[in-house]
Amino acid sequence: MMVKAGNGIGLLSNYTMMDPAFRPLDLDVHVKLRLHAVALTERLEAKPVRIVMGLLEELFSAQNPWFQEPMALTVQDRSYQERYATLFNR
Repeated sequence: MMVKAGNGIGLLSNYTMMDPAFRPLDLDVHVKLRLHAVALTERLEAKPVRIVMGLLEELFSAQNPWFQEPMALTVQDRSYQERYATLFNR
């Protein structure tokens, strides 16, 4: 949001490149971060917690075209673009 407001340059994830106002710069910098989700073992037995954990696992999996190798600046699957637009009220 700060980058969009004109407050400078930001290092953003590849999925943000869907926004037509952003321009990718090839700085030859690639940062890979591991994502960890933490939940108490007994909470994982609750259905709502299992649903959320499953959703996060699906969202950040390699099957999601935004998180595949190589970096995808655009995604051909329209359903992913529509969900992204909904997420950011676009």
